[in-house]
Amino acid sequence: MVMELEKPFYLKIYQAEFVDSHAKFPAIISAWGTGKDLSALARIMLLAKESEDNLILVLRKEFKDLQDSTINDFESYTGIKVDSNGDALVRTEGRPSKIMFRHIEQLNNLQNINLGAFWINQGEELSDDTAFQLLKGRLRRAVKRRTGFITANADGHNWCWRIWLEHKNTLPEYPSWEATTYDNQDVLPEDYVRSLKDLPENLYKRFVLNDHSVAQGLVWPEFDEVKHTSNSFEIPNDWKDIIGLDHGHNHPTAALFGAVDYDGKLIIYDEHYEAGQLISYHAKAIKTLEPYYENMKRWIDPTCRYKNMQDGDRCYSVMEAYQDYGIAFRPATMDAQAAINKVGELFKTDKIIIFKDKCPNLIREIKEWKWATPKSVNGFVKEEPVRLKEDACKALTYLVAGRIQASEIPKPRSVDQAIPMAGELLGVGTESRYSQFMK
Repeated sequence: MVMELEKPFYLKIYQAEFVDSHAKFPAIISAWGTGKDLSALARIMLLAKESEDNLILVLRKEFKDLQDSTINDFESYTGIKVDSNGDALVRTEGRPSKIMFRHIEQLNNLQNINLGAFWINQGEELSDDTAFQLLKGRLRRAVKRRTGFITANADGHNWCWRIWLEHKNTLPEYPSWEATTYDNQDVLPEDYVRSLKDLPENLYKRFVLNDHSVAQGLVWPEFDEVKHTSNSFEIPNDWKDIIGLDHGHNHPTAALFGAVDYDGKLIIYDEHYEAGQLISYHAKAIKTLEPYYENMKRWIDPTCRYKNMQDGDRCYSVMEAYQDYGIAFRPATMDAQAAINKVGELFKTDKIIIFKDKCPNLIREIKEWKWATPKSVNGFVKEEPVRLKEDACKALTYLVAGRIQASEIPKPRSVDQAIPMAGELLGVGTESRYSQFMK
């Protein structure tokens, strides 16, 4: 199949099926050199020409990438110029269609746009599916095919993988096509293909073999789903040790329940994970999931100790609210980076196991939680994870930090132990210390 762009573009079967698909939300998630962007450009032109007055949005995360790559490829392959506003007109038999090139920060300015189609280029660059879901709600233009589609590289079990590949081709409106670089090597320079063998293993797997087990910038790359998860089994009460809680309202409240076996391995055996509920609801859910909770150590996000809620004349904290409903927590005050590192060490040393049938949200978040783009603050580079869909991961850090903090809390001395110690510090014996008090 040959697409009639300014430059001839010969399509492979997987490319042609994507270009001509009448499904509403198709995707190509494939390796370097597989022609996914050119296939998307061909689909864009097909949609622009088959319906007059179509309006098509092309979205990418960064403006520079949009300008240097996406727009440059469009102009090169179509011969159509994009104006200074990021718009291009495509001739049809009636009124011309418009293609708009925008980056993610401009999305808020497009709230009332009436689209016929959209293309998210390099979907893996976006941290979640928010833009995709918003744009789905803008597809209401009177055209032959209303459609939104993505092109992306493999990047672990991210939002693209979850929507199109986790249950691949089971939803008719979400078909997907994958390819490795070698599926398209006959049109690639031979020296380029040979050079790929010299890539580091993780890059080779991800960008050449389209391997979705490899992701860039994961907070816990040490996590191995095979080694660190298992089916659930009955946990003895004397193993049950600790609860970690990350409280939220619009975001989910995540509570994790941990046990420690006789070998010292941490077992995350259950989770509570729900958004939009009151503290009374979460407290009841925790008590229901684990009636043994009173005998377990309980740790919470340290910001929950701040008195930022008010009821009449009373100012109180989230911690105090949970205590009102019968569950007392302590703040996990370990530095966030240190706590993240401690969890990573547990994965690295295989000292943690997670019940996959009981904790699906925790496992999903671990596979997706990534470091944000580093920011410079007062001349210092600040590294922190993306603050999206990390609620269960944060609960895990509080749980692990809490276990360490609990082991560092000194046990209170009895009166008989405390007084001799005081005497030792003063350089006097116990008897003389008593006699001084009696005078």
